[in-house]
Amino acid sequence: MMTTTDLSSAPELERKYDVSDETQEPGFEGFQSERLETLSLRASYFDTGERALLRHRITLRRRAGGHDDGWHIKTPLRSGRLETRAALSNHPPASLLDRVRAIIRDAELVQIATVSTERSEIRLFLDGTAVAEFSDDRVTASDAASGTLTMWREWEVELLPDAAARADAEDLLDRIEASVISAGAVNSSSRSKLARVVGEAAAVAATKPRTALEVAVGIVHELTAALIDADMALRAGDRSAVHEMRKTLRRLRAVLATTRPVLASAVTDDIRERLSDLAHVLAPVREAQVRREQAARLLADERRADFPAQVRERLEADANGRAADGEDAINARLDSTAYFRLLDDLELLASRPPIARDFARKPRARFEKSARKQLLRVSRRLAALDPDDLASMHRARKAARRFRYAVEALSSPPASVLSKRWRAVGKAAKAIQDAAGEHRDTLLLVDDLTRMARDAATAGENSAFYGMLAEAQSRRAESLVDDVMRAAESFRSAAASL
Repeated sequence: MMTTTDLSSAPELERKYDVSDETQEPGFEGFQSERLETLSLRASYFDTGERALLRHRITLRRRAGGHDDGWHIKTPLRSGRLETRAALSNHPPASLLDRVRAIIRDAELVQIATVSTERSEIRLFLDGTAVAEFSDDRVTASDAASGTLTMWREWEVELLPDAAARADAEDLLDRIEASVISAGAVNSSSRSKLARVVGEAAAVAATKPRTALEVAVGIVHELTAALIDADMALRAGDRSAVHEMRKTLRRLRAVLATTRPVLASAVTDDIRERLSDLAHVLAPVREAQVRREQAARLLADERRADFPAQVRERLEADANGRAADGEDAINARLDSTAYFRLLDDLELLASRPPIARDFARKPRARFEKSARKQLLRVSRRLAALDPDDLASMHRARKAARRFRYAVEALSSPPASVLSKRWRAVGKAAKAIQDAAGEHRDTLLLVDDLTRMARDAATAGENSAFYGMLAEAQSRRAESLVDDVMRAAESFRSAAASL
């Protein structure tokens, strides 16, 4: 989904150091070394006018003069960064910008800095294997906004790809760092050359929320970041991100419903509708993924080894066809103005929240009241649950899902205002959601198998195998009803402890 072949990506594990002009290069005890050619690098950095990339600790640059000329995007990882490259051209390729489209959206990109570097490189070897490159950089940089010229010297140690993948990669960096520090360097005061020129993005200090509004805003901020992360993963080709994005959309909707007394519903109800609309666009692809997983389980059963090849082909083709159609719709939506404005409004909701009457209330009291309201809603749905009524099953599943997502958000950082007992009830709600969801998916598979049986008969194929599968799945759906009822009883027991 939105994948391209003109890009290459690799993790980058490096450390930077500040050093004076007079400091001599390290000796790198325990390593063999080879001096490489001196490089003259020139890089231009780009961002939106609002510095959206910088706020997300992402850099976009065009660099020439080295062995990796081209356009580079660097995004943070848990350890190090991921560098995605495209060939050198006058303008950044659309395929590269798509990787950060959820951040830049439809904003115009402007040049924010120019950095020129005279680089002297040394390759380091351990037991004859190249493991890292040491760079001695003399840098001249200018801030496009102010015209300020800055000059400095820095050292950089970057592990080569195979070394960066080692389990002891950080230990290896520590060994090299010992030589670097002994030579007179100190850990860099800036995370990147760009940050040194234009400044670091302002860090938000983590403090315990004191009001219901601070809790609500913190949750919205975290979930919006999770939505953007899922978007970026999806555009990079991770199909599992469809599921993550749908879950995040549902979590946002649940939280916005629960925070109505704190955040003005005139604003949040509109956002909830737009989140729901986006979730519906994602639904066909996720359902196709579920069908593919179900088909894989059916075909993996050793007792199905005698199934005709046509059965296997039809099962796989049906799931693949659904996914392809749905992916086109997702691609169009994620590049739409409506989607970009939704992301804008979510960020605005967290930065300039529209307040409601209870915004200044103590968070625990306010949100326990909201959670109890959601709990009552689930209890009513369970009381009306009829195993023979699919609509009542669907209503119970949706209520349990909303309650679960709201409780998880309110009992986890950055909120943490609901107790462990509430979290236990949320876990019980998840069991209802999972069992009822699997029941629904199994019934949909039965419908698909029945349709395939008709299609196979029309095509002159043997339809008996589809009927056999449909019958087995119907029996499974019946057993799942019992799972739903047991989960409902467990939920009632857990809720009684509150």
